[in-house]
Amino acid sequence: MSETHEEVPENEVGAVVETLKGDYSRAVCDWFRNAPKTWQEMSEDEQKEFIARLSEHTENLIGQAIRAIARQGRTVIEAKLDQVTIKDGIKGVVTMSQHAEDRHALYDAQGLPVLIVVAGSKNQYTGGDMPQPEPDQPDMIGDGQPDLGDEQPEFPEENEAA
Repeated sequence: MSETHEEVPENEVGAVVETLKGDYSRAVCDWFRNAPKTWQEMSEDEQKEFIARLSEHTENLIGQAIRAIARQGRTVIEAKLDQVTIKDGIKGVVTMSQHAEDRHALYDAQGLPVLIVVAGSKNQYTGGDMPQPEPDQPDMIGDGQPDLGDEQPEFPEENEAA
């Protein structure tokens, strides 16, 4: 028995977008306000750390948005599917935190129909282009000069007279 649900209402998407936009904007502004150095003054390692922190925060906010939109106003409890048994139907065993916010709703739902949403495989999505730190020491050959690869420029012999 499979069921298709209507699309998420635009007003719900808009509310989630507005909330996350404010959270994200405040966080990024705070990071820049409290940064002891500008991007150009940071070492490559400091830039890597900044990118890692920003990436972690962004991942958390995106996860919140996806969960808020996906639940469509329903009670949602995150759990890990530990085991699936196929015999006279399909039986699944899940584990969740004993401190999960809505755990009592699960207790009350015993014997009632519930929806199971498979969160998806990590292989299903490709990562975006993450920012890269700038090297502490720029390449000697650079600044718009073509890469010579294995070719070496011709230099006059030291013995040649000018």
